[in-house]
Amino acid sequence: MSKSPVAQSYTDIIPPNVWNSVQGYVASGDTQTLQSGHWRRYLIDLETCQANGGKTACRGGYVLLVEKIHNLAKSASLVDITKAAAARGVTPKQFMTRGRGKPVHLTRIFATKQAGGIDMVFVGRVADDAPNAPGQWTLFCRLPKPKQTTQYFQVHLGGVQPTDLRLIGALLCKPVPSN
Repeated sequence: MSKSPVAQSYTDIIPPNVWNSVQGYVASGDTQTLQSGHWRRYLIDLETCQANGGKTACRGGYVLLVEKIHNLAKSASLVDITKAAAARGVTPKQFMTRGRGKPVHLTRIFATKQAGGIDMVFVGRVADDAPNAPGQWTLFCRLPKPKQTTQYFQVHLGGVQPTDLRLIGALLCKPVPSN
C-alpha cells in the first residue's frame, strides 16, 4: 500500500427522492467519507490508466476491462453482454473487490448505448432464483471524447433492481449541474 493517498477525482451526488432506497458506496481504497444518502461518481481518464498500467488511481484497472467491452451494446435497450464479454476475455469475477464487507459473487455484465455517444456498462449480481432482486452494482459510463481523451465515470451502488439500471445510469452518466 502506498504511503500517500491517491488523489481522487470525484463528485458526490444527492440522488432524487425516487432513488432513496439505493445506497452509494466509496470505491475500495477511497478514504474520503461519503455522507449517508449520497452517491460518489469517480472521474477516470483512460489514457492515464493505460499509462499507469491500471494502478490504484485508475480504480483498480477496471476501466481497462470495460474499454474492451463497452461497445457490445448497440442500442438504448439494456442487454446482458456477459457471454459476449467473456469471448473478449472479460468476466464478472474480474471486477470483484474487497472493502465493503463480504464480497458479492458477481454474475452479470449489462450494457446500453445512450444518446450523445455515452456507453454504459453495469457489473453486478443477478440471482437465478430472484432475477429482479435489488443488489450491488458498479456502473461505468464511457463518455464522448472531449479534447481527444477518453473518460469514464464509475459509481458503486447497492439496493438497485436490474430493471432500474438504465434509468439510474441515464442520471449518473450526464454532468451534474453546479449549485
